[in-house]
Amino acid sequence: MRTRFGYKTFYEIARNGLIWVVTTMAELVFSREDGTMYLVDGDGNVVESWDAANNTTIPDGDPCTVGSNGPAPNGEWPIGRIADTGDSRSNGPHFIQVGDSGESGTERNDIARQRGIGIHGGREGEPDGHGRTGHEHNTDGCIRMENDDVDELVDWMGDHADDDAVESITIQDESFNQNEGGPDGGGSGEGEPPLPPDDGGGSVPNPGDGGCD
Repeated sequence: MRTRFGYKTFYEIARNGLIWVVTTMAELVFSREDGTMYLVDGDGNVVESWDAANNTTIPDGDPCTVGSNGPAPNGEWPIGRIADTGDSRSNGPHFIQVGDSGESGTERNDIARQRGIGIHGGREGEPDGHGRTGHEHNTDGCIRMENDDVDELVDWMGDHADDDAVESITIQDESFNQNEGGPDGGGSGEGEPPLPPDDGGGSVPNPGDGGCD
């Protein structure tokens, strides 16, 4: 689990006679192999999971190219604004921005935001060209969930905005190992206390943990 400084939730690590006060926050993990979106709290516990998919109109499109309509780029990305999209056929009730949108919420500072990647619902009962509906319906790169599940996720994010805010999403091909990271494993996953962020601001690195150069 990635860690940050300056939030309310924290745990302490004793190392070399020093006490490190390490803050934690929630994150999302999307696993293509599992076909699942995981909500992981600041203590590294999976508090909820939902069906999700990243079936795209061009499955072999380059994730790191704007306009490719390929899969979402792998790696760790910031979570941006949440737009209420009502009864939108294509997006369902909400659209959650993925990628660095800057302080204004409108910037496109990484490939995820430049491609317009997001998390949303839509297309329930409306088959794509392969007969898939709901969360399995294709997108131009976004991760799709069922409408009710997106509602539940957004409600949780709103309820925990101050004490366990969802700051990032990790997009990966492999199955999610729920035992990685967290307070028991240390922020680095190897028992080492995490260092303060270089910029002092606790921002998610750009462009995430990999995926695109």
